[in-house]
Amino acid sequence: MIVGKTTTTCFALLLLVSCAKQQPLPLQTLWDTPPVPQGAAFFVNDIQVDEDVLNNFFSRPWSVLCAEQAIGLTVDELEQLFFADAVALMKPLVRAELLLREAIAQFPELDELEVASLQKEMKANVGTALEAFHNRHGEEGWKAHVLRQLRLRKLHEAFREYSIVVGEDQVQDYYDEHILATLPSLTEREQEDFSYDAIAPILRNKLEKEAIAVAQGKWIDEHLIETSAVLKLRDGKEVIIY
Repeated sequence: MIVGKTTTTCFALLLLVSCAKQQPLPLQTLWDTPPVPQGAAFFVNDIQVDEDVLNNFFSRPWSVLCAEQAIGLTVDELEQLFFADAVALMKPLVRAELLLREAIAQFPELDELEVASLQKEMKANVGTALEAFHNRHGEEGWKAHVLRQLRLRKLHEAFREYSIVVGEDQVQDYYDEHILATLPSLTEREQEDFSYDAIAPILRNKLEKEAIAVAQGKWIDEHLIETSAVLKLRDGKEVIIY
């Protein structure tokens, strides 16, 4: 059975610029977003979450908040808004952390060829944002991120054993309800094959991934019962998440 411990990662990237704490921020673009809040520490089951993982997790909600609220606010005021509902903010990271710890426990050793292949794939997908990631975390930080993602992929596949088996009837039912019922115009159908034989493999893959996600979610829910999580903010305040 799968038994767990460690972290997951969000991969939204920001270009960082210095910003005086006292000065109200002008209208921000994504690339002008100030650095994510520093000084916070997050503990799951009394083990501190890796700082890079925490910062990567913060990056997306922080950039969204800055884009929506930055006009006329100082960085300090933005940080207060950011942590105003720390419980809701941090709950997804607890779930991600449990999965990453389990992934590390299940796959402590990785094949270098698999690592190199995923690194190449991720570099192609990230594109120009890779430079920003390197500037912030360095080459070692990038390599650690790739290793985390590879372990999580392997763990996702391991959950296939505990997911329901997707049968042909399920694929056919999904095709009838979601494809046949919403077929595009005749012109579009002439340009692409919407037959069951052509689309069934895609649908089966989708349904299998959803079944694995359900099994994974059940595993997390079971482990949350015995999980503790505490966010320690820079000012010394502690927020109990679980």
